[in-house]
Amino acid sequence: MFTIVGLALWGFAGFDRLPAWEGWRIFDGFARGAHGWWLTPDTGGFAGNSLRPLEVLPHQVGYALSADSFIGFNIVSMAAFIVRGTAAYGLVRELLPGCRPVALGASLVFALSPAADGLMLDRTIHVQWATALAIASLAVLLVAIRRDQRRFAVIAAALMPASLLMYEAALPVALIAPAFFVLWATKRRVAVKMCCIYGIGIALALGYSLWTRLGANSSYQASIATTQRPMFDHDGVAAIVSALKWELGGSIKRTLLNDLPMQRPDISAHTMMVAVAIAALCAVVLGFIATGEWRGGASGRSLIGVAFLGTVWLVASLAIFLPFTPYRQETLRAHSVAQFGAVLIAAVVVRWVIDRIQAWGVVLLTIGVLLVALVAVQNAAMWKHWSDFQSQMISALDIQSRQSTAQTVVIRDNTDRLSHIYESGPSALYLGVAADLAASAHKRDLIVCNTSGVTAVGFAQMGPCTWTADELVVKPLPGYPDADYRVQRSAILDLTLHAGDQIQLRPTDGALSATPVAVRWDRLQRFLPCVLGEACADSAVQFDLPTAPFRADFVRQYSYEDVPTRGIPVEDFGPIQKNGPSWRWTTSPDAAVFGQLEQGRYEIRAHVLSSAVSGGEDQATISLNGLRLETRRESDDAGGVTLIAIGSVGAQSPTADRIGIFGPVSAQSGDGSPGVGLAIEWIAVRIVPAG
Repeated sequence: MFTIVGLALWGFAGFDRLPAWEGWRIFDGFARGAHGWWLTPDTGGFAGNSLRPLEVLPHQVGYALSADSFIGFNIVSMAAFIVRGTAAYGLVRELLPGCRPVALGASLVFALSPAADGLMLDRTIHVQWATALAIASLAVLLVAIRRDQRRFAVIAAALMPASLLMYEAALPVALIAPAFFVLWATKRRVAVKMCCIYGIGIALALGYSLWTRLGANSSYQASIATTQRPMFDHDGVAAIVSALKWELGGSIKRTLLNDLPMQRPDISAHTMMVAVAIAALCAVVLGFIATGEWRGGASGRSLIGVAFLGTVWLVASLAIFLPFTPYRQETLRAHSVAQFGAVLIAAVVVRWVIDRIQAWGVVLLTIGVLLVALVAVQNAAMWKHWSDFQSQMISALDIQSRQSTAQTVVIRDNTDRLSHIYESGPSALYLGVAADLAASAHKRDLIVCNTSGVTAVGFAQMGPCTWTADELVVKPLPGYPDADYRVQRSAILDLTLHAGDQIQLRPTDGALSATPVAVRWDRLQRFLPCVLGEACADSAVQFDLPTAPFRADFVRQYSYEDVPTRGIPVEDFGPIQKNGPSWRWTTSPDAAVFGQLEQGRYEIRAHVLSSAVSGGEDQATISLNGLRLETRRESDDAGGVTLIAIGSVGAQSPTADRIGIFGPVSAQSGDGSPGVGLAIEWIAVRIVPAG
């Protein structure tokens, strides 16, 4: 079952899908000779992760499977899905025996990771494997207790340390669950004996981590520890409530009310088809199993006990993350283990229903699997979309790079795509690594200048780009000790990424040929699912330009995506501000979003929360393709203003229609950051009916 569902999901997204963020860094490390079989403080490239010596082991296995593509990474990721689901099935089966449909349905929901967006993401492969090993360890431990067989306890004692040395998210439940097993056991002496054997493995793992920490100069965990904040102040309580809401259905609500309606219709239809197919398969299997084995209803004691374990599991697993600021709004890793607690609570409810009305219980399970499958397939569609964008961007960079021998490549990002899809540092990293894959491309320094005022220099983040007559100067961000980065203009290949419905990476001065050449080169061809000029099934070309009606909400999704809904391209907007409602500052007097509008009349609305310049809302106007429109204003009770204008698009309109927001912008700040103007919460476009 899990293999079939895994093949459906990974087949939908593509086994050649490109990675995001750390995946490129890890791959680059392997390509340069670093190894990831066992990390130590002396391991080149990964020394800062030595407290997790097995952290990049899954990536190392993937690289060993396929060093000339990312297919290996995706195979290892799918394998984690299969093992995680199988282990969850075994544990739920032991906790709630006698009802296989509940065990299968609950394990499917857990494996599809509704609360953890990193299901198919390369940067969380180790998290998925660590979770799978932890669940498997506890399932095997429970078998050891019930059968009084030491060999199972030894296996559990080996699996849990492997999980903790890969990622420590399961540490709270690694300690709490065995205590519950002892209290719940009918043969407590046997349970204590088996848990003692199991505990030896945890002690060895913790002892090794402590010993390594004493010898390490720095570690990732030490840097995260500096971000600890109070848990029970206003922000802490808000983070707790937000995390619990997310676990108990928030991710499903987002998919149904936000992600799916905002997708391109054919992509939404494709998503629905795959999700329904998965749910239909599961419904058939669940119904078949429900007519088979049946050993009577569960006792009230067992239901209450499992519900209690699920609650403690959920709270304890979140508690290890929520004290630290970077994880309070994080949905890729913080919920990886915690969601099993929520699944246990749901399983108890469904089991209670099944014990009374069997058919209704199977219906509930099927609906649950369908909703969770929608979340998983929606995530798969997003990862594929971003992979296609990367492929075409890498192809465009390679086309231009081959026409120059300049040591430094500078990309002026006028679209915010590079800056806010993977943040500025990773965008330069993946482009730089990919450039090295082309056999004829020599090693280059890559810089991405963007409108937010944060420049990517390799993997480092620095201040805004400043151009003089002779050189490019990039100053460090405030509070960072880095020196200025300077490079002569004569040594730069200067490229500009233009806004539009295609990847348009052109020389800034127009000196080089800008004609796309749809050819795959050398080793590069084995890495890219598609290249510029080729059709990608869900390519950024089609996915990024919305057609009316649409609404661009400036929200933060997938923990690090600072883009409007659907990845709508924007120009001259600052990064997301999330303090109450989400918004973005305009950073020039003429900021814009882009769409693809048919000939006709349109009503354009923009909601302004506030202005950095006194009276800026009263001066703001809307434009369409460079033409300023007569704009009226409607105030709301919260102090915001909605700008409203009517404009027309003719038959000869550009391929990418520009919806602009004119308004004053404050002066540049002392640290070199751009000035800001209007705080825009959303921009909406709808068709005005004829007549």
